[in-house]
Amino acid sequence: NLGLRLWDRDGQVRAYLNASLPMDWHPSRRELLAKVWGETDFALWSDTGEQLKTVIASSELSRSVAWSPDGRRIAQGSNSRTITEIRDSQNGEQLAVLTGEAAGPVSSIDWSPDGSHLVVGAGDSTSTWELASGTVQQTTRRRGACVAWNPVADLIADSYDSVQVWSPQKISDPVSRGPR
Repeated sequence: NLGLRLWDRDGQVRAYLNASLPMDWHPSRRELLAKVWGETDFALWSDTGEQLKTVIASSELSRSVAWSPDGRRIAQGSNSRTITEIRDSQNGEQLAVLTGEAAGPVSSIDWSPDGSHLVVGAGDSTSTWELASGTVQQTTRRRGACVAWNPVADLIADSYDSVQVWSPQKISDPVSRGPR
């Protein structure tokens, strides 16, 4: 079977999904948001493998998707180097578009724990965005292939060839760096 597999705790395949990356679990329900296999649309899947509904009908490829902490919004990173979209999780309606020339396709997105900011890894840069104003707060010229906000919102990690941890207020000055 092509696509994603859901596994149980005993290491047994629970379900096969006709889906592919990117994907993210809903923060409080047993539902997975994932790209429909061979398409650009995103669907919501149950933990039993049932495709529940199409959430985002998209004409563009995406490399990243993330639920907001309250489960009401979805951030979708574009492959076009310019756009991150914020969508309503119930109907897929576009709520906001964050635009700016990234150094490459958006490869990773994560929400701040309060849902007010995003950290976006794209090409050779990592940026923090304030959603109320739709503006970039800070950018560092460091490849953010994978980005993550910690649960208390005082640290962000990014990685490509090593892990770097930094404060959201000053991303140009890392708190720590992993080995290269």
